[in-house]
Amino acid sequence: MSHSTASPEARSARLDHRAASATAAFQTIDVVASGSDPRAGRIALTAAGASARRAVSCLVEPQAGDTVLVAAQADQLYVLAVLVRPGLGDAVLSLPDPAATMQLRAQSVTLTATAMMRLEAPEMSFASASVRLVADALTWLGRRCTLIGERLVTSVRHNDTIAERVSTKAMSRLSIVEGLDSEKLGSKVSSIDTVASATSQASLTAAREDLRFDAKRISLG
Repeated sequence: MSHSTASPEARSARLDHRAASATAAFQTIDVVASGSDPRAGRIALTAAGASARRAVSCLVEPQAGDTVLVAAQADQLYVLAVLVRPGLGDAVLSLPDPAATMQLRAQSVTLTATAMMRLEAPEMSFASASVRLVADALTWLGRRCTLIGERLVTSVRHNDTIAERVSTKAMSRLSIVEGLDSEKLGSKVSSIDTVASATSQASLTAAREDLRFDAKRISLG
């Protein structure tokens, strides 16, 4: 009967190898169990019979019935990726930590949707040296809209403004109408502090009942 004469260094190496094998990570495939809520931080797995954490690299939220790639190390399980999803395969991209933020950095970013694109947030901020919107139809809906700038230029073929009240305040105002300027008013009141002047080739004033001029001095001709 022979006895092992391995050196202490060899025995230590074997012990280190056994310890490394016990803690070595391996990958497997599992299915997300029904009733699992990825936003709660843990994902229930069917075959493993345990819950796993979602890896930071797994941006697609796992759903019940998904076939996922799972990594195991010691007593901890991690969902690395969603491999197969039954049905239409709709997906939600998010981070495992709901309080975390995400940034996308690239030389150029293009978002393309064949049907509809929707952006929704309690608050949005856009910062750019130049912004251009091109659309066949553009609609703004809001309870309050404020525009601040040095100069505003509007160029359209037809301009329709519908409001219950319109207020305009300016240091000076210039209106140039090359064609017909027509107004239809219920009542009109003009209050001018200094001088009011009107010049035309012909002027016509018509009143159905009464026409009055009230002044200290009236000059005609």
